[in-house]
Amino acid sequence: MNILVTMDSFKGSLSSKDAGEAVKQGVKRVFPECMVDVIPIADGGEGSLEAVQILPGHFESVSIHQLDGKKKMARYYRTKQAAYIECAEAVGLHLIATEELEPSRLTSYGVGELILDAEAKGANDIYVFLGGTGTTDGGLGLLQALGNACLNESGQELPLYENPLLHTASIRESNIKLHANLYIITDVDNPYAGERGAAAVFGPQKGMKKEEIPTYDAALHRVANLLSLSSQKGAGAAGGIGGALYSLGATYVPGIEWMLELLKVEEKLAVADIAITGEGQIDHQTAYGKVPSGVGKLAKKHNVPCIALAGQVVEPVDNLYEDLTGVLSIQQVCHLLEHAVKPDVTKAQLAFSAEQVMRIWSSGKGN
Repeated sequence: MNILVTMDSFKGSLSSKDAGEAVKQGVKRVFPECMVDVIPIADGGEGSLEAVQILPGHFESVSIHQLDGKKKMARYYRTKQAAYIECAEAVGLHLIATEELEPSRLTSYGVGELILDAEAKGANDIYVFLGGTGTTDGGLGLLQALGNACLNESGQELPLYENPLLHTASIRESNIKLHANLYIITDVDNPYAGERGAAAVFGPQKGMKKEEIPTYDAALHRVANLLSLSSQKGAGAAGGIGGALYSLGATYVPGIEWMLELLKVEEKLAVADIAITGEGQIDHQTAYGKVPSGVGKLAKKHNVPCIALAGQVVEPVDNLYEDLTGVLSIQQVCHLLEHAVKPDVTKAQLAFSAEQVMRIWSSGKGN
């Protein structure tokens, strides 16, 4: 018997690998002799670096400026031909305390520094995973790191290592020319500005007050004109980093589709008897480019039952049942959030839930 486990990370609790191993433990309680293939996976956001380690390569460590301009070490993954950069590794929301979330200060500069390092070391292709960032600077910090100057209405250059978005009236292009091909890997299709743009949708989780959103959105509209952006998919991802990458000639790639192909998930589903997938929170957005939906679609193609496990299911998910056999929360009792996300608690609940899934499935099979 072959069981495929492809879990996304449980944000703030477990990596995708650890979540998958917990599920495997539960499966083995029912079928100790079965083959369980655990594939760490992501959809272009946090956890993507872990997933791409399936490729032969190594990590590069670089000293960069993080969200608040302070220096830190950040990694990207390097193969012979390509570099894989996770924005959250450089300017992730998790890298700064909640009380320090001041949108006007926080910059994407560090992502640009990682791109420069990868270019200098000869990468032919640079894949940038968006998601999980703490900035809403329209990607201008990234552009500054690549030598572009953000100028105010008086033509004065705005300072580096802080968010220049609100005061950028023009941009002086850099003499630095990237030779590598750039790729935007993301699980969202939000445009740069507007009601589904970087400020309106993602700003509040990065410290932006409701009354500040119109000001930031107006600035994004202004900068969109400077960067020749319109309604490109994913331009608003990672606080607008997607838009900055578009201005550099990057190509958009849907994260889950790219990752499923890279990890050869369809090949493994073709020989699986059942698949278990999941993520920390399942909601109506899960059907649009998230891991459970992507795995479920391929499982359906091969007539493989596919169950999704989640830390929480927060609303009706009827749009998922076309591809998934079932969607289950792993919570057995009511927990406070700070208790529920403890790694040991999540591991135990994932293992227990996976065990119950296999017992029910086994009963239905007549085993």
